[in-house]
Amino acid sequence: MNEDPTHELKTWPTYFRISKEGHKHFEVRRYDRDFRPGQVILLREWDPSKEEYTGRELERRISWLLTGGKLGIEEGYCILALHPPDGIYYILEKVRRKIYEIQEGAMRKLVNYEGKQIVKDIEKAFADNLAVLDEEGE
Repeated sequence: MNEDPTHELKTWPTYFRISKEGHKHFEVRRYDRDFRPGQVILLREWDPSKEEYTGRELERRISWLLTGGKLGIEEGYCILALHPPDGIYYILEKVRRKIYEIQEGAMRKLVNYEGKQIVKDIEKAFADNLAVLDEEGE
């Protein structure tokens, strides 16, 4: 199975700290990547005065995405709702995806079964009609 990419993002010290402390659960970012719920965000603390990474990192997972062009958000930007990667939202998302996968598989099997059954019914009806025609023709 193809894993979703991890998006590495620069984060200034103030925002990194409040995210790490659990007070900030979102990111406002340019919508220049294929952000999607379930993907991992790696927040890398960036020191703008030294113009280098500090080495501190924080992993979060996207739980929701609001794209720009609506609700007062400028076009080309987005708001990412974030949560810890092993949090309940992530677990629930994995469960939801698995349920969907099972449902899709069950529907495919049902459609496949019903499709085969319909073909069998048509073949039987055709054979029955031929038999009736044969009987009438004799």
